Amino acid sequence: MSRRISHIAILLLFPTLASAQYGYITGKVYDKFGALGGVNVTIKDRPFGTFTDNDGYYAFELDTGFYTLEIKHTGYQDEEVIVKLENLDQLQLDFDLQGNLLNADVGIGSKSNEVQNQLESPVPIDVVYGSELVASGRVTLSNALHYILPNFYGVRESTSQGLEFVDPISIRGLAPDQVLVLVNGKRRHKSAYLHINQQFGRGTAGTDLNMIPIMAVDRIEILRDGASSQYGSDAIAGVINIVLKEETGSPEIVVSGGSSTEGDGGTKAFGFNYGFNILKRGFLNLTGSFTDRNAINRSGDYTSTIFNDARDNDQASRDAFFAQTGFGERRIISLGGGDDRRSALMYNMGFEVSDAFQLYSFGDFSYRQGVSKAIYRLPAIQSLVVPEIFPLGFAPEIHSDIVDRSVVIGLKGEVNNWFIDFGYNYGENDIDISVFNSNNASLGVASPISAFAGGYKYTQNVVNIDATRSFTIGTADLDLTTGTEFRLETYDIISGELTSFENGGDSTALGVPKVSGIQGFHGISGDEQIEELRSNASLYVEIDYETDFGLFLEAAGRYESYSDFGDRFNYKVSGRYKFANPFLIRGSISTGFKSPNLPQLFYKRISTELDETNARLVKVANFNSESAVAKAFGLPALEPELSETFSFGITSSINRNLSLSIDAYQINISNRIVLSSRIAADQAPVFASALAPSGVEEAEFFTNALDTKTSGVDALLAFNYVLPNVTIDVTSALSVFDTDISGSITGKGIFEGREAVLLNREERDRLESAVPSSQWRTKANIAFGKLSLTLQGTRFGQVQFLHPEDNNPNNWIANTFTGQVESRDQIFEAKYTFDADLSYNIGSGISLSVGALNLFNTLPDQHDHSGLVVAGFNTYSTKARQYDLTGAFIYSRLQIRL
Repeated sequence: MSRRISHIAILLLFPTLASAQYGYITGKVYDKFGALGGVNVTIKDRPFGTFTDNDGYYAFELDTGFYTLEIKHTGYQDEEVIVKLENLDQLQLDFDLQGNLLNADVGIGSKSNEVQNQLESPVPIDVVYGSELVASGRVTLSNALHYILPNFYGVRESTSQGLEFVDPISIRGLAPDQVLVLVNGKRRHKSAYLHINQQFGRGTAGTDLNMIPIMAVDRIEILRDGASSQYGSDAIAGVINIVLKEETGSPEIVVSGGSSTEGDGGTKAFGFNYGFNILKRGFLNLTGSFTDRNAINRSGDYTSTIFNDARDNDQASRDAFFAQTGFGERRIISLGGGDDRRSALMYNMGFEVSDAFQLYSFGDFSYRQGVSKAIYRLPAIQSLVVPEIFPLGFAPEIHSDIVDRSVVIGLKGEVNNWFIDFGYNYGENDIDISVFNSNNASLGVASPISAFAGGYKYTQNVVNIDATRSFTIGTADLDLTTGTEFRLETYDIISGELTSFENGGDSTALGVPKVSGIQGFHGISGDEQIEELRSNASLYVEIDYETDFGLFLEAAGRYESYSDFGDRFNYKVSGRYKFANPFLIRGSISTGFKSPNLPQLFYKRISTELDETNARLVKVANFNSESAVAKAFGLPALEPELSETFSFGITSSINRNLSLSIDAYQINISNRIVLSSRIAADQAPVFASALAPSGVEEAEFFTNALDTKTSGVDALLAFNYVLPNVTIDVTSALSVFDTDISGSITGKGIFEGREAVLLNREERDRLESAVPSSQWRTKANIAFGKLSLTLQGTRFGQVQFLHPEDNNPNNWIANTFTGQVESRDQIFEAKYTFDADLSYNIGSGISLSVGALNLFNTLPDQHDHSGLVVAGFNTYSTKARQYDLTGAFIYSRLQIRL
């Protein structure tokens, strides 16, 4: 790196007052090809930052004093320099950046205030920059990460009942609620929605990443290691830390739009980011975004009975019916995802209240409106339809209004050589659900066609204080960090309008009782309404020890006390050693836990759901462990999940152009909390007796039923190649893992000896095989002049579906596709997808991009057994697939930096 510091008459560039006690720092950032625009230039430990303009220039106006400038740019080695700024000085600092991949500084993985290097961390950490998220062509955070990180899973939801509220996420194939999400190092609140659909993530309530606007993100740090001893409950699979932008003075606008090649799934997105200084002692960075995604539909044509009379044989009557369903073609269901509109405003602020302390705050207000259609209620099914209102039946529309809000405020600074961080964190997620174009069949002609069906609310209050101090022991450095945290959580289930759940007593012409409740999303009754809370207090200590001969050791312990299920202590020991330049080995051993979250403890409701396996609607109840029905079954109260994690890896920055990391791991989890299979009254007389007082046909329960072992390897290779006027960056990442149920299923109460009923083979397989067991991604970025071409290929490994009854060949049925009697089990084979993005730098901070996602329109496998296709329409699985059903998607993007 070359630096040039010169004193130039300040009056030539800036008007000044002779008495002012300030000066200017300016300069240029470049590499061997010339100026670098969009480089992040910040003042270390101060709330000031900016980007270089298209000619590589930056400028700061600062009070006199000592400053450390930091220069960070993706694909280049970080640089910093300390300068002294005297009154009316103008210092010119030029930086010649040297390329270096996988070399980011990260703030996660250690509670110490010291920054770690990505490749030198004792545990594996991925870093994804905000610019990479924007350039991915995807408009939601979870979907973008799904294609950037091979060990991350985040697929757009699609269900037959339209309950597409929150996309479940995963690291290393583990559950959404086994991943802890932080924003700027502070615990992010969870979604109020409990995922109960027959898909990956069933029975969990995770964090809704998609409520955070992509343009607010400076970078995302993903800790791929157990960290409960440092960050508390839920960090079994790892930690996602979303670091917000702090830059000032460079407004940025991004506008994008696109559509699938099928003509649906149209997406429009707008976002802006702007930061400015506050009285030369602070910053405020603001982000606003709006996203509109239209529905995707990849269902097949319906081929069975519509009217249950002579009209079924009249083509004109069938054509007239399909013309009014609203699904297009000859469909009665939407598979692929509903309409989705999101708006968000997010801020990040810091202000120096004194030379020693900084006030900080950040937060967001986000709103999502989703519109999804449930399966069409056919006029032939008289128990579901009021013919006087809907003579041709109807497709219920489920409208979800989700409000997500958070605010964090705190003070951090140095007192007597201790760095102190004291903060308060509030988060809230509200979900209101309304149903339109529907009826409560049991009310007959008195039924409304719309109703407020109820809602859910989750809140989190956190107060924490952390303290770090550094010591020197001989030639070694030691950091001592300790802290305490108090957390209060609340969970509410809110009842809907009376007409959304009441039973009016109407029946069909044959005397069959009609289904009660508004169709599509059965309203939440007053009996199901709850208000629950719990508190948690914790204390942790961490010691980091680093020698001057390449050895680093870290030890942490955390004690937690919950108001509802008691105390836990967890520990972690990790280290790394540079045994031969440039190679480094690292490893860790840790314990962890995940407390039962409030929805798992208290969720209860009765609903009418589609049994896709048998093509019928059934009344299903979810009973919590406190209910009389759960006690009648003999199910005990839920307990925390416990984990042990072992990891070992090797990393190397072989030279400036080549870096790699390989990490192997094993995660053992005991007492995993699962949502049981649907327990039917006709499966055993004791089941019928226990369910009789509730009046439902089937029930589901939460229980600590099993242990699992997840083993895997993550590998990452990054390569930078420079030719005359051309730069090529290549990254190739591989994730391979396997999750197995350890030992036997634990059945309590009347489930003892009936474990195969408590958790059938479909539910067990969902834990083991619903997420691709391997993913390989290779990405190449080729920059030449004003053009930049990005190409990416991804291999998604296979996933599997096991039919709950087909372990016995006597239960196999005829497959009309092959003419054979076969099992309905299916392996969905590995798939390759390819993306391309071409960007042109027009100049004056404007760039234009066009691109294609899933360029060759490769979709997951369709069902290969007619028994799963259900009258022709359910062609793709909603229960197991590697990625969404959008197919080829063409987009354009305009990016403006002023």
